Amino acid sequence: MSFRQSPCTPVAAILVGLFLVTAGCGQNSDSPRDPTAASGTIRGFVTTAPSPSSSATEASLSSVPGAFCFLIEVDRSDTTDRSGTFIITDVPDGRYSFSCEKSDADGRPYALLTTVEATAGQVTDLGAVTITQTGRIMGAVRLAGQTDHTGTMVSLPPPGA
Repeated sequence: MSFRQSPCTPVAAILVGLFLVTAGCGQNSDSPRDPTAASGTIRGFVTTAPSPSSSATEASLSSVPGAFCFLIEVDRSDTTDRSGTFIITDVPDGRYSFSCEKSDADGRPYALLTTVEATAGQVTDLGAVTITQTGRIMGAVRLAGQTDHTGTMVSLPPPGA
């Protein structure tokens, strides 16, 4: 069995053809070439406020590495770096619930929940985002005359209500 050899196309001709085809891609198209043009960026750095019992030397804000910051309505998040900085990219236009969370070495939770707005092609700089220690509520629910307490919901009124 023999194979017939076909004539070779010069490599330079293929490269020129590819260049001409790709050089025109995206021209006069409605899709933006810059990915930030269709979405925004939210950035800042996470700090903790001193506790009321802290000494004067602890009175300044401390950066928080390893805090998890996220937008609740969309799947966008970042974890703070060593300096406490986060950058959340590719955020669609809109107003979002924004949260940052971190537990200290003793397991005490710190958090913040606020709203932020993202604008296409813009960077929203939140500056210092201060998370504060949150509390825990523990207890037992007992309903008179009931043996199954599954699905019982507990809620707290907002502060000052």
